[in-house]
Amino acid sequence: MDHGVCERLCVVMPVYNEQAVIGQVLEKWDVALRRLGVDYEIRPYDDGSKDGSLAAMQLAAQRLGRRISVRSKPNGGHGNTILVGYREAAADGFDWVFQVDSDDEMGPEKFGELWAHRESHDFLVGIRDGREQAPSRRIVSFVSRLCVRAFYGKSVWDVNAPYRLMRVSAFRGFFEALPLTTFAPNVILSGLAARHRLRCFEMRVPQHDRTTGEASIRKWKLLKAAARSFVQTIGFAIRTAGVRDWLRYAFWGGAWMMAVASVAAGFVNGFRELDFQWDPAKLLMLGDNPYAYTLEHKVVPYEGFVEKYTVANQLPSCLLLLAPWTVIPQMTANYVWDVCNLAFTAVFLLSLYRLYFRDAGLADRFYLVPLVLLAGMPWRMLIGNGQHLMFSLAFFMPAYACARRGRHVAAGVLLALSAFKYTTIVPLAFVFVAHRWWKPVALAVAAHAVATVGCGIWLGESPVTLVVQSFKVGSMLTAEGVCDPASLARAFGVADVGAWAYAGYAVGAVLLGACALRKRTDGLLLLSVFSVIGDVMFYHRTYDLVVLAFPLVYVLSDAASTPSSRAIRWLTILNIAWIFFIDKACIVLHIPINTVPVCFLLQLGLLVALLARLPRCADRHAGT
Repeated sequence: MDHGVCERLCVVMPVYNEQAVIGQVLEKWDVALRRLGVDYEIRPYDDGSKDGSLAAMQLAAQRLGRRISVRSKPNGGHGNTILVGYREAAADGFDWVFQVDSDDEMGPEKFGELWAHRESHDFLVGIRDGREQAPSRRIVSFVSRLCVRAFYGKSVWDVNAPYRLMRVSAFRGFFEALPLTTFAPNVILSGLAARHRLRCFEMRVPQHDRTTGEASIRKWKLLKAAARSFVQTIGFAIRTAGVRDWLRYAFWGGAWMMAVASVAAGFVNGFRELDFQWDPAKLLMLGDNPYAYTLEHKVVPYEGFVEKYTVANQLPSCLLLLAPWTVIPQMTANYVWDVCNLAFTAVFLLSLYRLYFRDAGLADRFYLVPLVLLAGMPWRMLIGNGQHLMFSLAFFMPAYACARRGRHVAAGVLLALSAFKYTTIVPLAFVFVAHRWWKPVALAVAAHAVATVGCGIWLGESPVTLVVQSFKVGSMLTAEGVCDPASLARAFGVADVGAWAYAGYAVGAVLLGACALRKRTDGLLLLSVFSVIGDVMFYHRTYDLVVLAFPLVYVLSDAASTPSSRAIRWLTILNIAWIFFIDKACIVLHIPINTVPVCFLLQLGLLVALLARLPRCADRHAGT
């Protein structure tokens, strides 16, 4: 059967003040559809234009022939116009309706490819590609996707695309159900396609800057229009929701409520904790050796310290990074620290989104990353204990992004600033070695070397002595981890857990070097590998396992279906289910958290699966 002859197509084209370009647009589409041999009719709808658009359309119709059917209506807005067009096309017996705007931003060059895929699909969408949108429009598009994803289910990427082909038999009821006052019906139609599991197809279509006129909705009007659209989209979803939809709302609503509660609990606890190394950094700024106070268990004699004793387990150069917080009182610094921790969490999440989700068209999956991160135990404890990891990650991710773009000086500076939590950042920094980005590594190492020498001069101590002392303090904490070899030894009652710890350091160092020497390996996979090696190599408490965000991101952005990729997927899920919700799991299973080294075994299994994936994985994220 020749579908090009038997299936009738109606092109709905809303027009408002496009006098300068509408004749050319109609001619381009008429020529393209004639060449395809489609049984078509183009219906430009003049929406009460204030210029000569209607006359220009009528003139073009006279010139081009009967397949151009000009329509005119009072001004009702873009949404009203296309809905009228959809309903009339359905009533007139067309098999397909295609909507495209009249501003010539998206031309007919790719329509043939879209039309060719129609037989096995009900909903075919051209994703707008190539045009740089204003930040406000990008935000509106992102929130629109989130609304559709949350209230209707997984839908197409560009939910408001003005380049969509719809099978009338599948959409007829939707056209009638939507009120003519709907501001953005295309968004809701995308959601309904997801809810009713219509067969969807997506492809990228170039979008060009408009050459005439200007967008009818800008700035403040855009925000007002977006708010109206969101309210209507969510309201229609709730009014028409079925049992399955309400179950989904309950599940995701509960999950986000748990995330909000977790953020609040961590933040409140963070106001009471003082574990962010303000006191040793302050001692360093006062010209006193902070490590001596820990190793000799000396009482701090200075005013302004909330606690009498201090645990200085950071390298001297890392303590210098905390210097800005020492100029304000300790409790005030603690409050500021918690606010900064929240801000740096946002920086980390934004960096992950920009690097691995935005350009890959995976934004509909990204919401799982902040949901899991914020709702789980590691982040809550991280904030609640005033720890440094989010600070480190918030500098490390931009450093990595800068290095990918060839901005190696900026990458080196940011990498040096990321060393708040060096036991995590040092393993992650091996990704720079793997990519042969030597300059950032050299700059970061040199900066810390100079800072360490400066600390030695300031304190009147040998820089080497200071470093050794900081390691001695760190070795005192070796047995307190949850997923390293020392924790395994402790769980089975082995006396010398320190030997196990050093064995973990040695094996971890070998693995880091071996993986970093590999060529042409996916950077995100390497970040996942190095994060897990760091977890297993050094002592880490539960809050440090926030770096499981890297394997999670890898799983969400990996479409492969090989045994190793499936193993990584399931082991990542198991790790997150146990570690991120370890307190709930242990209550349900009636076991103390540290009775069985579950964290270590799960991390080890994930590491093996990631290492198995390395030889097969070329760089999926090599672009800038």
